Amino acid sequence: VATTTYNGDQGLAGYVDTTQAPGEVPLYRLYYGNGSEPWQDDHFYTTSWGEASNAVNSFGYGYEGVAGYVVPFNGYCPAGTTPLYRMWAAWDSDSSVGGWVGDHFYTTDWSEYSAARDNYTGISYFSQEGVQACVYQ
Repeated sequence: VATTTYNGDQGLAGYVDTTQAPGEVPLYRLYYGNGSEPWQDDHFYTTSWGEASNAVNSFGYGYEGVAGYVVPFNGYCPAGTTPLYRMWAAWDSDSSVGGWVGDHFYTTDWSEYSAARDNYTGISYFSQEGVQACVYQ
C-alpha cells in the first residue's frame, strides 16, 4: 500500500498479499471520478463486499477489482501487521449520485490519522471511519 497525497508520494505504508492465504480477506478497490474535476476523484478500499456493492449501486463508484489480500481487523492487528486507518472528507454535493463526493484518506500512522481529524483547516473535514484492515509491515 503506497501512501500518496496531492503533493506526491509519501512512501510505503504497508504490504498486501497478491494471493489469498488462510485467514486473509480481499481488499476491494473502487474508483469514483466525474472526469471534469480532479479533486473529485476518489479511490475507495474496503474489505466488505456489501460496502463495495453499495458504493457501486448507490454512489456511482466503479469496481476495479481486488487490490490484494489483508488480515481482517477483529479488535486488534496480529504481530507483523499494522492498522490501515480510513477517513472520509466530503468536498461537494453531486446530485447525479444523490449525495456528497470527496476523498478517502488512508494511513497506517495513528498520529497522522488523529492530526487529519483535529487539525484539518480546508473546505471540509475528515471524519474517522476506523481501521479498515491490517496490512503487513
